[in-house]
Amino acid sequence: MKTMKEELSMTYRVERQLQQMGQEDSGTLPEMIRVRMDQTYAKLGEQPLPQQQKKKSRGVAWVSASTAAAAILLLGSGFLFPVMAEAFKNIPIVGSMFQTVGDTGLRKAAELGKTNDVNQSVTHDGVTFTISELVFDNNRLSMLLTRTTESGEQQSLKKWLSHDKDHETRVSYFVDGKPLDAEWSLQHGFEGADNTGVLSLDPMKIPKQDQFELTVEIWDAVLGQQFSLAFPVQKSDMETNLVQVPQAKTFDHMTMSIEQFAITSSTMRLDISITGESGQLLNLESIDEKYKYKEIDEFNLYYEIVNEKGEKAIEIEGGGGFNDETGIYLNSMSFQPFAVLPSSITVKPYIHVGKNKTYIPELEFVLPVEQ
Repeated sequence: MKTMKEELSMTYRVERQLQQMGQEDSGTLPEMIRVRMDQTYAKLGEQPLPQQQKKKSRGVAWVSASTAAAAILLLGSGFLFPVMAEAFKNIPIVGSMFQTVGDTGLRKAAELGKTNDVNQSVTHDGVTFTISELVFDNNRLSMLLTRTTESGEQQSLKKWLSHDKDHETRVSYFVDGKPLDAEWSLQHGFEGADNTGVLSLDPMKIPKQDQFELTVEIWDAVLGQQFSLAFPVQKSDMETNLVQVPQAKTFDHMTMSIEQFAITSSTMRLDISITGESGQLLNLESIDEKYKYKEIDEFNLYYEIVNEKGEKAIEIEGGGGFNDETGIYLNSMSFQPFAVLPSSITVKPYIHVGKNKTYIPELEFVLPVEQ
Protein backbone atom coordinates (compact mmCIF):
# COMPACT_ATOMS: atom_id res chain seq x y z
CA MET A 1 0.00 0.00 0.00
CA LYS A 2 1.33 3.44 -0.95
CA THR A 3 2.10 5.92 1.78
CA MET A 4 0.49 9.36 1.80
CA LYS A 5 3.81 10.85 0.68
CA GLU A 6 4.03 8.47 -2.30
CA GLU A 7 0.42 9.18 -3.31
CA LEU A 8 0.98 12.93 -3.16
CA SER A 9 4.18 12.61 -5.16
CA MET A 10 2.44 10.61 -7.89
CA THR A 11 -0.53 12.99 -7.97
CA TYR A 12 1.84 15.95 -8.16
CA ARG A 13 3.63 14.48 -11.20
CA VAL A 14 0.31 13.85 -12.94
CA GLU A 15 -0.79 17.36 -12.11
CA ARG A 16 2.40 18.89 -13.54
CA GLN A 17 1.87 16.98 -16.80
CA LEU A 18 -1.69 18.23 -16.97
CA GLN A 19 -0.61 21.81 -16.35
CA GLN A 20 2.01 21.63 -19.10
CA MET A 21 -0.48 20.16 -21.57
CA GLY A 22 -3.08 22.75 -20.58
CA GLN A 23 -0.65 25.63 -21.14
CA GLU A 24 -0.10 24.55 -24.73
CA ASP A 25 -3.76 25.16 -25.53
CA SER A 26 -4.63 27.83 -22.97
CA GLY A 27 -5.46 30.40 -25.62
CA THR A 28 -8.50 28.45 -26.82
CA LEU A 29 -10.07 27.70 -23.46
CA PRO A 30 -13.82 28.43 -23.80
CA GLU A 31 -15.31 31.04 -21.49
CA MET A 32 -17.80 28.51 -20.15
CA ILE A 33 -14.93 26.25 -19.03
CA ARG A 34 -13.12 29.18 -17.42
CA VAL A 35 -16.22 29.94 -15.37
CA ARG A 36 -16.51 26.27 -14.38
CA MET A 37 -12.85 26.26 -13.28
CA ASP A 38 -13.36 29.37 -11.16
CA GLN A 39 -16.38 27.73 -9.54
CA THR A 40 -14.37 24.60 -8.80
CA TYR A 41 -11.58 26.53 -7.06
CA ALA A 42 -14.10 28.59 -5.10
CA LYS A 43 -16.17 25.58 -4.09
CA LEU A 44 -13.18 23.56 -2.95
CA GLY A 45 -11.85 26.57 -1.08
CA GLU A 46 -15.10 26.76 0.88
CA GLN A 47 -14.86 23.17 2.15
CA PRO A 48 -14.15 23.00 5.91
CA LEU A 49 -10.80 21.42 6.76
CA PRO A 50 -10.64 18.55 9.25
CA GLN A 51 -9.59 19.52 12.75
CA GLN A 52 -6.76 16.99 12.70
CA GLN A 53 -3.88 16.71 10.21
CA LYS A 54 -4.53 20.19 8.86
CA LYS A 55 -1.27 20.33 6.95
CA LYS A 56 -1.92 17.09 5.08
CA SER A 57 -5.54 18.05 4.43
CA ARG A 58 -4.48 21.34 2.89
CA GLY A 59 -2.01 19.53 0.66
CA VAL A 60 -4.59 17.06 -0.56
CA ALA A 61 -7.17 19.81 -1.12
CA TRP A 62 -4.68 21.89 -3.14
CA VAL A 63 -3.66 18.98 -5.35
CA SER A 64 -7.30 17.93 -5.82
CA ALA A 65 -8.36 21.44 -6.80
CA SER A 66 -5.53 21.84 -9.28
CA THR A 67 -6.04 18.40 -10.78
CA ALA A 68 -9.79 18.89 -11.07
CA ALA A 69 -9.29 22.27 -12.75
CA ALA A 70 -6.77 20.77 -15.17
CA ALA A 71 -9.23 17.98 -15.90
CA ILE A 72 -11.88 20.57 -16.76
CA LEU A 73 -9.41 22.31 -19.06
CA LEU A 74 -8.57 19.11 -20.90
CA LEU A 75 -12.13 17.87 -21.10
CA GLY A 76 -13.27 21.29 -22.30
CA SER A 77 -10.71 21.32 -25.09
CA GLY A 78 -11.43 17.73 -26.10
CA PHE A 79 -7.85 16.61 -25.36
CA LEU A 80 -7.19 13.71 -22.99
CA PHE A 81 -4.64 10.89 -22.86
CA PRO A 82 -6.44 7.52 -23.24
CA VAL A 83 -4.39 6.11 -20.35
CA MET A 84 -5.75 8.80 -18.04
CA ALA A 85 -9.35 8.80 -19.27
CA GLU A 86 -10.49 6.11 -16.84
CA ALA A 87 -8.89 7.89 -13.88
CA PHE A 88 -10.71 11.14 -14.66
CA LYS A 89 -14.08 9.41 -14.49
CA ASN A 90 -13.66 9.37 -10.72
CA ILE A 91 -12.70 13.04 -10.35
CA PRO A 92 -15.83 15.04 -9.42
CA ILE A 93 -16.46 18.35 -11.18
CA VAL A 94 -17.58 20.56 -8.33
CA GLY A 95 -20.33 23.07 -8.97
CA SER A 96 -22.96 23.63 -11.62
CA MET A 97 -23.13 26.24 -14.36
CA PHE A 98 -26.65 26.99 -13.10
CA GLN A 99 -24.94 28.71 -10.15
CA THR A 100 -23.69 31.31 -12.64
CA VAL A 101 -26.21 31.09 -15.47
CA GLY A 102 -29.74 31.03 -14.14
CA ASP A 103 -32.33 32.55 -11.85
CA THR A 104 -32.73 32.03 -8.10
CA GLY A 105 -34.71 28.81 -8.57
CA LEU A 106 -32.05 27.24 -10.79
CA ARG A 107 -29.29 28.34 -8.42
CA LYS A 108 -31.15 26.73 -5.53
CA ALA A 109 -31.57 23.49 -7.48
CA ALA A 110 -27.82 23.54 -8.22
CA GLU A 111 -26.97 24.10 -4.55
CA LEU A 112 -29.10 21.08 -3.62
CA GLY A 113 -27.49 18.94 -6.32
CA LYS A 114 -30.80 18.54 -8.17
CA THR A 115 -29.50 19.30 -11.67
CA ASN A 116 -28.92 16.59 -14.27
CA ASP A 117 -25.90 16.44 -16.58
CA VAL A 118 -26.68 16.17 -20.29
CA ASN A 119 -23.42 17.04 -22.09
CA GLN A 120 -24.78 16.68 -25.63
CA SER A 121 -23.27 18.64 -28.53
CA VAL A 122 -23.69 18.84 -32.28
CA THR A 123 -21.54 20.76 -34.79
CA HIS A 124 -22.24 22.04 -38.30
CA ASP A 125 -20.13 24.42 -40.38
CA GLY A 126 -17.88 25.35 -37.46
CA VAL A 127 -20.76 26.15 -35.07
CA THR A 128 -21.52 23.96 -32.05
CA PHE A 129 -24.65 23.89 -29.91
CA THR A 130 -24.31 22.21 -26.51
CA ILE A 131 -26.90 21.34 -23.88
CA SER A 132 -24.86 20.69 -20.76
CA GLU A 133 -27.32 20.53 -17.85
CA LEU A 134 -31.02 20.61 -17.09
CA VAL A 135 -33.48 20.94 -14.24
CA PHE A 136 -36.74 18.97 -14.38
CA ASP A 137 -39.22 18.64 -11.52
CA ASN A 138 -42.55 18.12 -13.39
CA ASN A 139 -43.26 21.85 -12.94
CA ARG A 140 -40.27 23.19 -14.82
CA LEU A 141 -37.95 22.01 -17.58
CA SER A 142 -34.98 24.33 -18.14
CA MET A 143 -31.75 23.57 -20.00
CA LEU A 144 -28.36 25.24 -20.38
CA LEU A 145 -27.74 25.99 -24.06
CA THR A 146 -24.35 27.20 -25.34
CA ARG A 147 -23.43 28.29 -28.87
CA THR A 148 -19.71 28.24 -29.73
CA THR A 149 -17.75 28.76 -32.93
CA GLU A 150 -14.70 27.00 -34.30
CA SER A 151 -12.81 30.29 -34.57
CA GLY A 152 -12.93 30.79 -30.80
CA GLU A 153 -14.61 34.20 -31.15
CA GLN A 154 -17.73 33.43 -29.18
CA GLN A 155 -20.70 35.51 -30.25
CA SER A 156 -23.20 36.45 -27.56
CA LEU A 157 -26.66 34.91 -27.88
CA LYS A 158 -28.12 38.41 -27.98
CA LYS A 159 -25.95 39.35 -30.96
CA TRP A 160 -26.64 36.03 -32.67
CA LEU A 161 -30.41 36.46 -32.35
CA SER A 162 -30.21 40.11 -33.45
CA HIS A 163 -28.67 38.96 -36.75
CA ASP A 164 -31.84 36.97 -37.43
CA LYS A 165 -33.68 39.87 -39.07
CA ASP A 166 -36.75 37.82 -39.97
CA HIS A 167 -36.95 36.08 -36.57
CA GLU A 168 -36.90 32.66 -38.18
CA THR A 169 -34.65 31.01 -35.59
CA ARG A 170 -36.77 28.46 -33.75
CA VAL A 171 -36.60 25.57 -31.32
CA SER A 172 -38.75 22.45 -31.66
CA TYR A 173 -39.23 19.66 -29.14
CA PHE A 174 -39.95 15.95 -29.50
CA VAL A 175 -40.87 13.68 -26.58
CA ASP A 176 -40.17 9.99 -27.18
CA GLY A 177 -40.05 10.79 -30.89
CA LYS A 178 -43.41 12.59 -31.00
CA PRO A 179 -43.55 16.34 -31.79
CA LEU A 180 -44.51 18.62 -28.91
CA ASP A 181 -46.49 21.74 -29.81
CA ALA A 182 -44.77 24.09 -27.38
CA GLU A 183 -43.45 27.63 -27.34
CA TRP A 184 -39.79 28.19 -26.51
CA SER A 185 -38.03 30.90 -24.56
CA LEU A 186 -34.32 31.63 -24.18
CA GLN A 187 -33.04 33.69 -21.27
CA HIS A 188 -29.58 35.11 -21.96
CA GLY A 189 -27.22 37.98 -21.16
CA PHE A 190 -25.47 36.41 -18.17
CA GLU A 191 -22.20 38.03 -17.11
CA GLY A 192 -19.14 36.00 -18.02
CA ALA A 193 -21.15 33.55 -20.15
CA ASP A 194 -22.99 35.61 -22.74
CA ASN A 195 -22.97 32.78 -25.29
CA THR A 196 -24.87 30.57 -22.82
CA GLY A 197 -28.56 30.84 -22.00
CA VAL A 198 -31.42 29.06 -20.26
CA LEU A 199 -33.82 27.35 -22.65
CA SER A 200 -37.19 26.69 -20.97
CA LEU A 201 -40.27 24.78 -22.00
CA ASP A 202 -43.78 26.21 -21.76
CA PRO A 203 -45.06 24.84 -18.40
CA MET A 204 -48.39 23.84 -19.99
CA LYS A 205 -46.54 21.47 -22.31
CA ILE A 206 -44.20 19.80 -19.82
CA PRO A 207 -44.62 16.00 -20.05
CA LYS A 208 -46.40 14.34 -17.15
CA GLN A 209 -44.14 11.30 -16.99
CA ASP A 210 -41.08 11.21 -14.75
CA GLN A 211 -38.67 10.13 -17.50
CA PHE A 212 -38.62 10.35 -21.28
CA GLU A 213 -36.40 10.90 -24.31
CA LEU A 214 -36.24 14.56 -25.32
CA THR A 215 -35.08 15.78 -28.72
CA VAL A 216 -34.32 19.48 -29.14
CA GLU A 217 -34.10 20.74 -32.72
CA ILE A 218 -32.65 24.20 -33.26
CA TRP A 219 -33.02 25.94 -36.60
CA ASP A 220 -30.19 28.49 -36.80
CA ALA A 221 -31.58 31.00 -39.29
CA VAL A 222 -28.31 32.95 -39.38
CA LEU A 223 -26.37 29.85 -40.45
CA GLY A 224 -29.23 28.22 -42.36
CA GLN A 225 -28.63 24.93 -40.56
CA GLN A 226 -30.57 22.63 -38.25
CA PHE A 227 -29.04 21.16 -35.10
CA SER A 228 -30.59 18.16 -33.35
CA LEU A 229 -29.75 16.98 -29.82
CA ALA A 230 -31.39 13.96 -28.17
CA PHE A 231 -30.96 12.81 -24.57
CA PRO A 232 -32.83 11.12 -21.70
CA VAL A 233 -34.61 13.28 -19.12
CA GLN A 234 -35.36 12.12 -15.58
CA LYS A 235 -37.26 13.92 -12.87
CA SER A 236 -35.21 15.27 -9.98
CA ASP A 237 -36.35 14.13 -6.55
CA MET A 238 -37.36 17.58 -5.33
CA GLU A 239 -40.00 17.83 -2.63
CA THR A 240 -43.23 19.32 -3.97
CA ASN A 241 -45.51 21.38 -1.75
CA LEU A 242 -49.04 21.29 -3.19
CA VAL A 243 -50.95 24.25 -1.81
CA GLN A 244 -54.61 23.73 -0.91
CA VAL A 245 -56.74 25.64 -3.39
CA PRO A 246 -59.98 27.49 -2.51
CA GLN A 247 -63.33 27.40 -4.26
CA ALA A 248 -63.84 29.06 -7.63
CA LYS A 249 -64.78 32.74 -7.94
CA THR A 250 -67.12 34.38 -10.45
CA PHE A 251 -66.96 37.94 -11.77
CA ASP A 252 -67.88 39.65 -15.05
CA HIS A 253 -69.54 36.45 -16.31
CA MET A 254 -66.29 34.49 -15.83
CA THR A 255 -65.67 31.69 -13.32
CA MET A 256 -62.02 31.29 -12.32
CA SER A 257 -60.59 28.21 -10.60
CA ILE A 258 -57.08 27.48 -9.39
CA GLU A 259 -56.38 23.94 -10.53
CA GLN A 260 -52.98 23.71 -8.86
CA PHE A 261 -50.36 25.75 -7.07
CA ALA A 262 -47.14 23.78 -6.58
CA ILE A 263 -43.88 24.86 -4.94
CA THR A 264 -40.50 23.16 -5.36
CA SER A 265 -36.96 24.34 -4.72
CA SER A 266 -36.67 25.58 -8.31
CA THR A 267 -40.18 26.73 -9.19
CA MET A 268 -43.62 27.92 -8.19
CA ARG A 269 -46.25 26.85 -10.70
CA LEU A 270 -49.77 28.23 -11.07
CA ASP A 271 -52.44 26.44 -13.15
CA ILE A 272 -55.73 28.29 -13.68
CA SER A 273 -58.91 27.48 -15.60
CA ILE A 274 -61.63 29.93 -16.62
CA THR A 275 -65.12 29.09 -17.85
CA GLY A 276 -68.19 31.14 -18.57
CA GLU A 277 -70.65 31.93 -15.80
CA SER A 278 -72.51 28.81 -14.57
CA GLY A 279 -70.24 26.59 -16.65
CA GLN A 280 -71.14 28.17 -19.99
CA LEU A 281 -68.72 28.02 -22.90
CA LEU A 282 -66.04 30.69 -22.93
CA ASN A 283 -64.36 32.16 -25.99
CA LEU A 284 -62.92 35.47 -27.11
CA GLU A 285 -66.24 36.54 -28.62
CA SER A 286 -68.14 36.03 -25.36
CA ILE A 287 -65.87 37.88 -22.93
CA ASP A 288 -65.90 41.58 -22.12
CA GLU A 289 -63.76 43.76 -24.39
CA LYS A 290 -61.49 44.86 -21.54
CA TYR A 291 -60.29 41.27 -21.13
CA LYS A 292 -58.87 41.00 -24.64
CA TYR A 293 -56.46 42.86 -26.85
CA LYS A 294 -58.15 44.67 -29.72
CA GLU A 295 -55.22 44.29 -32.11
CA ILE A 296 -54.79 40.52 -31.69
CA ASP A 297 -56.95 37.62 -30.57
CA GLU A 298 -55.37 37.20 -27.15
CA PHE A 299 -56.71 37.11 -23.61
CA ASN A 300 -55.62 40.24 -21.71
CA LEU A 301 -55.36 38.58 -18.31
CA TYR A 302 -52.25 38.10 -16.18
CA TYR A 303 -51.32 37.18 -12.62
CA GLU A 304 -49.02 38.36 -9.87
CA ILE A 305 -47.83 36.09 -7.07
CA VAL A 306 -47.28 37.86 -3.74
CA ASN A 307 -46.21 36.46 -0.36
CA GLU A 308 -47.41 37.57 3.08
CA LYS A 309 -44.68 40.26 3.15
CA GLY A 310 -45.93 41.85 -0.05
CA GLU A 311 -42.95 40.60 -2.09
CA LYS A 312 -43.69 39.83 -5.74
CA ALA A 313 -42.41 36.67 -7.39
CA ILE A 314 -40.55 36.96 -10.69
CA GLU A 315 -42.25 35.25 -13.61
CA ILE A 316 -40.22 32.66 -15.53
CA GLU A 317 -42.52 31.42 -18.27
CA GLY A 318 -46.20 31.13 -19.04
CA GLY A 319 -48.76 30.19 -21.62
CA GLY A 320 -52.47 29.81 -22.14
CA GLY A 321 -55.17 29.09 -24.65
CA PHE A 322 -58.81 28.24 -25.28
CA ASN A 323 -60.07 24.71 -25.63
CA ASP A 324 -62.77 25.10 -28.27
CA GLU A 325 -64.38 21.76 -27.40
CA THR A 326 -64.77 22.36 -23.66
CA GLY A 327 -65.03 26.15 -23.72
CA ILE A 328 -62.37 26.38 -21.01
CA TYR A 329 -59.43 28.77 -21.00
CA LEU A 330 -56.35 27.16 -19.46
CA ASN A 331 -53.40 29.15 -18.20
CA SER A 332 -50.14 27.87 -16.69
CA MET A 333 -47.35 30.07 -15.36
CA SER A 334 -44.10 29.44 -13.51
CA PHE A 335 -42.36 31.82 -11.11
CA GLN A 336 -39.07 31.95 -9.26
CA PRO A 337 -39.53 30.69 -5.69
CA PHE A 338 -39.23 33.02 -2.72
CA ALA A 339 -36.03 32.80 -0.67
CA VAL A 340 -38.06 31.49 2.29
CA LEU A 341 -41.16 29.30 2.06
CA PRO A 342 -44.06 31.75 2.51
CA SER A 343 -46.87 31.25 5.01
CA SER A 344 -49.38 32.37 2.38
CA ILE A 345 -49.60 33.14 -1.33
CA THR A 346 -51.88 35.73 -2.92
CA VAL A 347 -52.80 35.30 -6.59
CA LYS A 348 -53.65 38.73 -8.02
CA PRO A 349 -55.20 38.74 -11.52
CA TYR A 350 -54.83 41.93 -13.55
CA ILE A 351 -55.28 43.33 -17.05
CA HIS A 352 -53.18 45.81 -18.99
CA VAL A 353 -54.77 49.19 -19.63
CA GLY A 354 -52.26 51.03 -21.76
CA LYS A 355 -48.99 50.83 -19.85
CA ASN A 356 -50.72 50.39 -16.50
CA LYS A 357 -52.01 47.39 -14.56
CA THR A 358 -55.61 47.22 -13.41
CA TYR A 359 -56.11 44.59 -10.71
CA ILE A 360 -59.29 42.53 -10.33
CA PRO A 361 -59.77 42.08 -6.56
CA GLU A 362 -63.02 40.13 -7.11
CA LEU A 363 -60.93 37.28 -8.59
CA GLU A 364 -58.11 37.43 -6.04
CA PHE A 365 -57.17 34.25 -4.14
CA VAL A 366 -55.29 33.85 -0.85
CA LEU A 367 -53.69 30.42 -0.43
CA PRO A 368 -52.31 29.19 2.92
CA VAL A 369 -49.01 27.31 2.64
CA GLU A 370 -48.24 24.42 4.98
CA GLN A 371 -44.85 24.71 6.67
